[in-house]
Amino acid sequence: MKKLYFLLIFSFFYACSNPIVMHKEGENCNYDTECTDGLSCINKICTNSQECLNHTDCKNKEGCTDNSCLCKLGSCTPYFPCDTTDICAEKEICSNTENYPFYECTCDDNYIKNIDTCEFDCSNLEHSHTNSSNSGCSCDEGYLPKDGKCSFNCTEFPLKETNSANNGCICKTEYEEIAGECIFRCDKEHSVVNGVNNGCNCEFAYWKDENDDCKYNCSDDINSIVNESNDGCICKEGYKLKNGLCTYICDEYSTVNDTNDGCTCNENYFLNQDNKCVSPCTNIICPNSGTCEPISLEDYSCTCPCQNGGVCLESSCDCSNTGFEGENCETDINECELNIDNCEDNCINTEGSFRCGSNILFMDNFNDSSLSGWTKWGRPLPHQTTGTEFEDGYGVSTGGDANYHSGLYTNDFLLDMNTSFVITARVKERATSTIPWDIIQFGIGARTSGYSDTNAGDYAYIQLRHEITSGQYETHDRTLVFAVSGSENNLSLLEGNDMQWHIYKIEYRKTVSGRNIKMYQDDILKIDVSDVNDPPEINLPLSIHGRDYYHGNFIDWIKVESL
Repeated sequence: MKKLYFLLIFSFFYACSNPIVMHKEGENCNYDTECTDGLSCINKICTNSQECLNHTDCKNKEGCTDNSCLCKLGSCTPYFPCDTTDICAEKEICSNTENYPFYECTCDDNYIKNIDTCEFDCSNLEHSHTNSSNSGCSCDEGYLPKDGKCSFNCTEFPLKETNSANNGCICKTEYEEIAGECIFRCDKEHSVVNGVNNGCNCEFAYWKDENDDCKYNCSDDINSIVNESNDGCICKEGYKLKNGLCTYICDEYSTVNDTNDGCTCNENYFLNQDNKCVSPCTNIICPNSGTCEPISLEDYSCTCPCQNGGVCLESSCDCSNTGFEGENCETDINECELNIDNCEDNCINTEGSFRCGSNILFMDNFNDSSLSGWTKWGRPLPHQTTGTEFEDGYGVSTGGDANYHSGLYTNDFLLDMNTSFVITARVKERATSTIPWDIIQFGIGARTSGYSDTNAGDYAYIQLRHEITSGQYETHDRTLVFAVSGSENNLSLLEGNDMQWHIYKIEYRKTVSGRNIKMYQDDILKIDVSDVNDPPEINLPLSIHGRDYYHGNFIDWIKVESL
């Protein structure tokens, strides 16, 4: 029975229940269970000793077993410390135990023990620590939360990000570090970083194509493309470089069209079915070196090169009875020099022929005071004048004043414009600074008479002129004019009129090919005009006219000779 009693007592490991007031070391107590922190109640004082040496050391207890006091049966009630008071600290869980002090404190979920304190568990979050409220984790200094991790703080460097070791910063993927700076990565050839360091531009002379590749800029010429080395331009197929531009390739018989995308056949060439420009005269040999004239792609004609009425033979020109000689009958035969003229007196050569007699067609030294050989018009009338300065003592002044033209036209003599001749005259215009409006002129006239502003101008003339240009008696020009109707080659010489006597000539030549006029002063050629316009009529008068304010403009004599 005694053994069973002890077993029952051992099976109830309880602390005495009344009163239960916890005391610290040195305070009064009745039982061990009233002492905190594992102290023992010895001599009613909580002490550090937990051992009992004999049964007398246990108060109201059965005895001492394994140095622990056992309650007497019936004198104690079960003791569960966790149910009666807050024994454990914040963030700790209290659990009752069988052994003294009959409870233990463990950390709550998500918390771990750090010495005597439960702290939020940040062991799985690298570079972090428990925050000040012990409710979570904060990143260590130099780190920032990012994507559920504490990443090295690279916010001061907007172009950088945390490295793989999470202990420093590196340039972002699209950037590369150059001389300590993150520069946008421009790996494509001929590309450079743009001004804001967030993309790539092409180098000078390059531009981006549809693939964002930098190609040499050939946009100035739409007919060029980038060469293989991407450092220049070459012409597209079908084009070649000409004068700095890619020009459509045309053969020698065609020219590039206005849009530079095809060819236009040259004159006298025609486009065939092979899209080539050809001439029907290719390989055609015309008789007597004649000229082949294309008409269409398959038609042509041969033009005889013989001139002046010559007849084309198979290999030469027949110049018989033309008065001309040479390969193409182009040279006049001077019958007078060859003494084949049969003239009894004077032989006068003409274009393609000759005539006998004097070559002077008209002559007047104005020794007839009535000037009967002329039709006179104007107010006052032109008049004869005398003096020692004239070669034979006689001359003519056109007369007239500032408001009227005075002139002379021949009555019976007309110039044959289908022949060749020369008009020669000795002329002087003696204007001074006190004579403001003086003009004297001679030449090939027009079939008009009387004064009219609408009268046709002379066909060809030489004019000596003096007139004011800035107010009467102020500024004066002395001008010498050589003029041909319808020509752009007229010559006007300021200061050319020196108020002295000169010999002037108008040489007119009519040939089969056209009309030519040359003008001279004292046998010095002044103007040479080829392909003169046809005259208004075949027969035109010789003319003299002008304005003579003080009757000081003179013609000593005038004559016409055949050529």
